[in-house]
Amino acid sequence: MENNPESRVEYVRRVQGLPWYDRFLVEFLAFIRASKGASKGSRMLCVQCGSGTLAVKLAKLGGKGTAVDSSAGLVDATAAAAKRAHVRDLQALRADPFDLQFETDSFDLVVAVTLLGGLDEPEAAVGEMARVTAADGAVTTLEPSFGVRPEQVLAFTARHALTGFSFKAFQAWSEEAQAGNRFSASELERLYRKAGLSVSRQEEQMDHFLLATCGVKGSP
Repeated sequence: MENNPESRVEYVRRVQGLPWYDRFLVEFLAFIRASKGASKGSRMLCVQCGSGTLAVKLAKLGGKGTAVDSSAGLVDATAAAAKRAHVRDLQALRADPFDLQFETDSFDLVVAVTLLGGLDEPEAAVGEMARVTAADGAVTTLEPSFGVRPEQVLAFTARHALTGFSFKAFQAWSEEAQAGNRFSASELERLYRKAGLSVSRQEEQMDHFLLATCGVKGSP
């Protein structure tokens, strides 16, 4: 799968359509709406958007949406998802999270889901997201927490009766999360602060598997 871009795109699309993944996004979207951003007319950027599930949900709130991913196949998948959902004000572009290729202060809200944990230089990615965020705008991320442990994963899969592809996909996600960087609330606050962001809200989500963080960019 990893060596076949088409298979990878299809896998991501299937995972992001699963009920447990949708729960990720529903909880995160509620956090975003309760924090700063995601209002009607706001300029919103979804970084490393995958198949576009979150980007489409954000665009439906009435903002002007942009979604980027380093995979051309996933950019195409996002554009297709927007078309299926009849979302017109969402553009999908190819871009690297370390080089977003937008002007400074371009967006009111920048979001990313499970991005930082898989990067060698998460500080650089947070810095780039902060750069393209306008003053008084927000960078909001959702990252695996220390709650992703084998025994917690087994309990979750049993409690929610995950089977078949849904079970295998959750297991694969949890293994990847455990192998990557996992940040405490204070570590994420430090990353944000170095990028010129002031953390205004943090919340554990998805049975403590995930940590949502919202940081506001100060005035120049």
